[in-house]
Amino acid sequence: MSALTAVDLEAWRENRVLVLRGVFGPDDLAEMRAGCDALVRQASEFGEDAYVGPTYFNMMRDCDPFDPGIAGRKVMKGVVRRVTYPYAVSPVFNKHRSHPRLLAAVRGILGDDLVQIVNQVNFNHPGVGTGWGWHQDWRFRKQGLEGVGDNFVQTLAAIDHSGIANGGFRFVPGSFRKGPLALDKDPSTAEQFFDAREAVTPELAPGDVVFFNALTIHGSTANRSERQRRVFINGYARRSACAHGKPVMLRGRILDSASPEASPEMEFESQPAKLPLTSKY
Repeated sequence: MSALTAVDLEAWRENRVLVLRGVFGPDDLAEMRAGCDALVRQASEFGEDAYVGPTYFNMMRDCDPFDPGIAGRKVMKGVVRRVTYPYAVSPVFNKHRSHPRLLAAVRGILGDDLVQIVNQVNFNHPGVGTGWGWHQDWRFRKQGLEGVGDNFVQTLAAIDHSGIANGGFRFVPGSFRKGPLALDKDPSTAEQFFDAREAVTPELAPGDVVFFNALTIHGSTANRSERQRRVFINGYARRSACAHGKPVMLRGRILDSASPEASPEMEFESQPAKLPLTSKY
């Protein structure tokens, strides 16, 4: 596994955001698209949010996921917004959460001993929904992770092309320096805490991955195109700084997901009531 370049690491130190191109190849993407289709089929009859074992299917409502009144909004039957812990029902997403090129980059930032605490697939359907309001991911982490700004890295892999036209991932460079905020409490007031004109929406080809800090202000907009936009999200922490998490790397060695060493839960699998509150994008 190759380490990050000096240029990559300097970009990370400056903004706590890094875009790497082509982390996942064509065969990986074909598998992940088929995996997404399987998740959609599984959710096709769900008229409410649903659990399949520890896997949580969050269904679409036509509003911002952080809208204070979301609980009263009508669910769009069979239209899934996000799937948390897809690894538990999908061999495809279980396999790719520890992809060697993905973990090589995380290793370059966090070191040789890693645990995973986030695993998710998000769907931004054409002409449906509003996108995801501004937020920082520290708000959704379980207690027991020390120094979340330094010891945790979120990764977002583009399964489809992602950009402005189809409501792509956007972030505010250097916003980690503002420290912890609670932007998700009210999307209508979030922009008073930063200058949204500084936001960047990178054009991501399928297979590209964004790495970002838990304090990075980010979100997305509605998909106004005719193209699907799906992303595969995984988050990792330094093992020494996290009291929980599913081990994925030990002394630089990627662990087999079926091995006893990799058996602990990631974060909220045993607390399903917490999952509706743990949006991770």
